[in-house]
Amino acid sequence: MTPFRILTIAAVLGLTISGCKKYDENERFLHLRTPEARLTGTWSSTQIMATDTALTTASDFFSPDGQMMTATFDRNGSVTFDKDAQMKSFEGTWTFNDDKSVLHIGELSSNMTGDSVMLDLYWDIIALESDNFKAIHFREFNGVDISSQQFELRFSKQD
Repeated sequence: MTPFRILTIAAVLGLTISGCKKYDENERFLHLRTPEARLTGTWSSTQIMATDTALTTASDFFSPDGQMMTATFDRNGSVTFDKDAQMKSFEGTWTFNDDKSVLHIGELSSNMTGDSVMLDLYWDIIALESDNFKAIHFREFNGVDISSQQFELRFSKQD
C-alpha cells in the first residue's frame, strides 16, 4: 500500500470518527459506558435556569427561583428528585428514546399528601459524561405542549 493511500484512509477515518460524537457538548469522544450506565446514580443540580426570561411562570417541579435538587436514576428505570428546601420529592420512571438523544421522565408524582399532579418531562440531552449532565427541558415535544417554559438544567455526579 502506498503512503498516499494510507494517509488518505487515515484522513477519512479521522473525519468520520470526529463527526460521530453523540451529544453536542460532551468533552470526550469515546465512552466505554452506555448512556444508561452513565446516567445511573445520584446527581446534584448546579443550575436550573429558564431560557425565556420573558415568562415568569414555573411549575411546582421547576421553581421560579432556580431551586436546586438531587436526582437519583437507578438502573431499573426509576428516578427520584429531592428538593430539600421544600422537603418535597418526586418519583417516576425514566427511559431514553431510540437514539438516546431525548430522556423521557414519566409518571413523575409528588410525595406530598393531596398532590395529584403527574408530570411527563422530555429533556434534550446536550452533554452526558461520567461526572456532568446537561439537558434542555422541552416546551413542546412531538407537537404537544408539555410546559409553559423551557429550562436549561445542569447536574454534577455525586457518586
